[in-house]
Amino acid sequence: MYANKTNPDEQAFRENFLINGQELCQVGDPIRNPSSQNLQDYVSRAYNAGLLRRLNLGVCSVMWVDDYDQNLGLFAARCDYLKPGWLDIRHRVIDVGFLDKWWISSKKMEEFDVNVSEWNLDGSPVNKSEQLKQLW
Repeated sequence: MYANKTNPDEQAFRENFLINGQELCQVGDPIRNPSSQNLQDYVSRAYNAGLLRRLNLGVCSVMWVDDYDQNLGLFAARCDYLKPGWLDIRHRVIDVGFLDKWWISSKKMEEFDVNVSEWNLDGSPVNKSEQLKQLW
């Protein structure tokens, strides 16, 4: 019952998308996490093209990308046999909403201000001469 009441909708997804975009804009390009930026760019292109769809499962929601806009009058967009099947949706999922939270985007935004290409696996910087400069 609680999960059904806290199932996020498309408006909550849009608000989450805008908040994530504002947080990413406050971070410079060299230190921005490419994974967070790629997700934001992909969702932006899909939203502008009208390809985002929400699958409501009652207790959770799945946001996924369709092939065509709903208002497009092409045969391929209207034919039921050419629409993505249930097994294809798993490759098209952008985010999963459960308990008033969008889980995939929140996971990608945890370290949106850390560029992983600047650091080695042991935590040392890749290019010490350019990365760690003294201020005085």
